[in-house]
Amino acid sequence: TLARIAPPTKAWLPPLPSAVTLDELPDLVVSDAIPVGLCDLPEQQTQRAFAIDLAHGGHVLVVGGPRSGRTTALRTIAGSVARSFKPSDCHLYVIDCASGALAALRSLPHCGTVVSRDETERGSRLLNRLMDEVLRRQEALRPAGFSSIAEQRHDRSSDERLPWMVLLVDGWDGFQTAYDAVDSGRPMDTMLRLLREGSAAGL
Repeated sequence: TLARIAPPTKAWLPPLPSAVTLDELPDLVVSDAIPVGLCDLPEQQTQRAFAIDLAHGGHVLVVGGPRSGRTTALRTIAGSVARSFKPSDCHLYVIDCASGALAALRSLPHCGTVVSRDETERGSRLLNRLMDEVLRRQEALRPAGFSSIAEQRHDRSSDERLPWMVLLVDGWDGFQTAYDAVDSGRPMDTMLRLLREGSAAGL
């Protein structure tokens, strides 16, 4: 200051806050995305919202040990869905094979159902229903010349767009244990097919 020399540019941005609300996240530049957090990009010298891009992204796997925040991440995703979309524009389905902490999501108007760990019959019906919807959409998109729901939503007016479908599964290991023993593992096969074919159909 005495030599009237400007202070040097800081090499790093301030550290990420220990907690951030969805209202505090920077605005997204893409539509049809679910903001869930703040990410630090040191090489680009920037911090921006981290979001799940429904139109151009894929499935998301949250990995961690017990009490690492996996369930909290799913609750955040669900809350962001409710905040970012109308109930008619994004449907939420939940299979909770962990602690049962996602039961509260039943109160969201976007939520079709929350299936607990011991409700394997309901879970099987849900997976079959989602598979039927994916197949129905595939049949509807093909004659119209669309390769994905993203294309259909981009081309159609708001009242003609097919809604997104978001399936949250908490406790993948618990899901495998519970459903491998149901109907010779058929629900697990259905889930894997949904993972392969669901994205283009809006799941």
